[in-house]
Amino acid sequence: MVTTNVALGVGGGIAAYKAAELARALMERGFSVQVVMTRSAEEFVRPLTFAALTGRKVLTRLFGDASPEDTLDSAIEHIRVAQGNQILVIAPGIYYSPFAGCLRRVSM
Repeated sequence: MVTTNVALGVGGGIAAYKAAELARALMERGFSVQVVMTRSAEEFVRPLTFAALTGRKVLTRLFGDASPEDTLDSAIEHIRVAQGNQILVIAPGIYYSPFAGCLRRVSM
């Protein structure tokens, strides 16, 4: 069975906690989930919640905090996420989130 990789972008908002339920539901259905959170989302749900649900590191910054030895891996981590996932889900789906602005620019 081939596993489908999903990037789950979590934006800030009171409904961000629902993204944890979505991550769990996706995992139960056999998807591999990589969570990417905005800083605002971290105010509502901690990255540890998603790490526990998915078993994967949660990305919270464009460039991770890395030691000098890990600088290259840290610098391209966000690119690896973009290349390694077949599906992108934004949750909660609020129009004013940073993810929505990115999607508006991409779709134009």
